[in-house]
Amino acid sequence: MEFEPVGERVEHIVAGGKANVGKVTEKQTWKHKHSDYEFQWHIPPGKKAFDRSRMWKAARRVVKLNKHGAVRLSCILRLAKKEIDVTTVSREEDMVKRVNAVMAIISSKVALSVLNDEYFVLYAKSLDPKHKIPHHLEVQRITEVMIDVGMTEVTKIVADRRKVLSQDFASLTTDFVTDSNRHESYGVILMELVAEWYELEDGRVLAMSRETAERIANLLLTLSPKLANLEYPLIFERFLLPKTIENVVEWMQCSTKCAKARASDISQ
Repeated sequence: MEFEPVGERVEHIVAGGKANVGKVTEKQTWKHKHSDYEFQWHIPPGKKAFDRSRMWKAARRVVKLNKHGAVRLSCILRLAKKEIDVTTVSREEDMVKRVNAVMAIISSKVALSVLNDEYFVLYAKSLDPKHKIPHHLEVQRITEVMIDVGMTEVTKIVADRRKVLSQDFASLTTDFVTDSNRHESYGVILMELVAEWYELEDGRVLAMSRETAERIANLLLTLSPKLANLEYPLIFERFLLPKTIENVVEWMQCSTKCAKARASDISQ
C-alpha cells in the first residue's frame, strides 16, 4: 500500500449535503509514504469501512502535484486500468454539453436511460474524457427546466400573435391514450398557431418570440422571420379523473393557463 494512516480515527459530524447533514461518522488522516502529501479519509455515513475510491483520488492528486513517488503511482494506476488525468472542465462549460446531450436524446425520441448504458458511456468518454455524463436526477431536472423554458417562450409567442390578430389565432387538440400494460390513462393538449421562425447561423430554424429574437440577434442570420405553423404540446400527463365533459373542460382550462392563453385566442 502506498498510503498509511496517521493517528487514530476520530468522530466526524457531516456538515454538507442535505441527505447526510448532521450524521455522525468517522475520519482519519492518511499520508503518502514517499512524500508529504496528506488527506482526510472519511467513512461514509451508515458504512463501517472507508470508501476505496478515495485512495485512487489521492493517488491521482500525488501524480498531478508531481510529488516524490508520482512515477510509481502512475504505473500502479495504469496497471489497475484507472484514469490518471481525471481533470474535469468547468461546470458552466460542461453543463452546455449535458444539456445538449439531453436535447439530442429527446429530439431523437430515444429513452433517457441510454445515458446509463455502459457502451454509450464508453463512447462519450472516448470523445471527451473530461466530460461527465449527467446523473439521472440531473437529466430529470434538465428536462423539467427545458419544459419550463419552452412554455415561457410559447406564452411570449402567443402574446405576439395576439397583438397582430387579436383573437381566434390558435387551435387546441385534445387526445387521450391508455397504457395497456399499466392500465393508466394519459391526456395531451396540443396547441397549433402561426409563429415567426428565425434562421440561426448554424443552420437551424426555430420558432421564437420577437423579444427572444432581439436578445439573440447576434446568433441570427436575419431579423426577418418566416411565418409557419407551430405545434406545441401544452401538457402531457396522467389523467386520474373520469373522462366526463366537466372534468375534461376543467382540465383543459387549467392546462391552457400555463401558456397564458385566453378563451378568445382559441378558434376551435
